[in-house]
Amino acid sequence: MKARKASVEAAVSAFNAKPGLGSLAGCPDLDVHDPDAVAAFLLAAKGLDKTAIGELLGGFDDDEVAVMRAFVKSHDFVGNEFDVALRRFMSAFRLPGEAQKIDRLMEAFAAKYCENNPNVFADPDAAYVLAFAVIMLNTDAHNPNMDTKMTKADFIGMATSAESGASMDVAMLGTIFDRIVGEEIVMKDD
Repeated sequence: MKARKASVEAAVSAFNAKPGLGSLAGCPDLDVHDPDAVAAFLLAAKGLDKTAIGELLGGFDDDEVAVMRAFVKSHDFVGNEFDVALRRFMSAFRLPGEAQKIDRLMEAFAAKYCENNPNVFADPDAAYVLAFAVIMLNTDAHNPNMDTKMTKADFIGMATSAESGASMDVAMLGTIFDRIVGEEIVMKDD
């Protein structure tokens, strides 16, 4: 039992130092070739660095993309309001800094949200644009270095800018704006 615990701790430490599936290979009982198993490990293991998790989830190779898809698939957003679901989703990792990685994560989140809540958006593209708008609003509203802040009208304009977003519920967008401005989406480390 002690040896197993030490092996898990060593794998977690290696992963935190160098995010990647190879770093988790020493973890007993974890098949790093099983995306569902890796996703479950990322959600449950103690001591994993949330920045490292975000880097893996935003990865480009086929195995990392498969893990990201399994990670998203493991979430259930049925009946959740959009920003509540996004907060839940992002509580398990810290967004990577690269735009392409964020793009892939938001696209997967939007597709899963629409699958779980089929009548909220015209299509996943509208949810995807809104997810990016929420991320931008969160940064804008809570970054003390921003001189001018996004207005509710700016946010609604951004969220509805895509053709598929034109039919979005403006009251819902206003509520999302108020909640994000009122309470920052914070990715806290354990």
